[in-house]
Amino acid sequence: MEEGYLEIRLSRGVFWWILAGAILLALIGLGLLGSLHTPEPARVIWWTDWTAWKVERQYRKELAQMQKDLGELAGILQDRPDPVRAELAATRMEQRHASGLGLLEGQREVAVVAAQAVRDWAAGYEKYDVAVQAVNEAIEIMEMSEHHAGGSDGSKGAQEKAGDGSATGAGAGADEVWWADGP
Repeated sequence: MEEGYLEIRLSRGVFWWILAGAILLALIGLGLLGSLHTPEPARVIWWTDWTAWKVERQYRKELAQMQKDLGELAGILQDRPDPVRAELAATRMEQRHASGLGLLEGQREVAVVAAQAVRDWAAGYEKYDVAVQAVNEAIEIMEMSEHHAGGSDGSKGAQEKAGDGSATGAGAGADEVWWADGP
């Protein structure tokens, strides 16, 4: 035997058992993959169906991220004005939502405008009510977009509970960001 080679000897019976096991594992894996992506009711998925599913998934993912970001902005509005925190959040939102699906272009613009309004409020350039209104409008638009997409992913949008018992974001019986008393 030459140096650098490894020789494995298998009888024909063992080889066929190993091959059958590998094929069985591959079929089980494909079956699990298929069960995850089979539409209801079960039918053959064509390329256009697959493409539409991918775009819908991307739509929901981008929308959920914007809702999460708006929840962060609502949290910033509840605290004392913090220009650094607001600047970081606004910059992060502007970068994160600079591009994406064309379907969400308007929603991205509204979310960025809300981030800029919160940044301006924290820096003292804008009134508190203007920033709250911008965030409320953005949350409302996100909710409408979620309802148009079906909203079946179970997300509750930009809902959060603040430590002082007030609600931020959409939901909790209100369609606005509200506080018992503003900062």
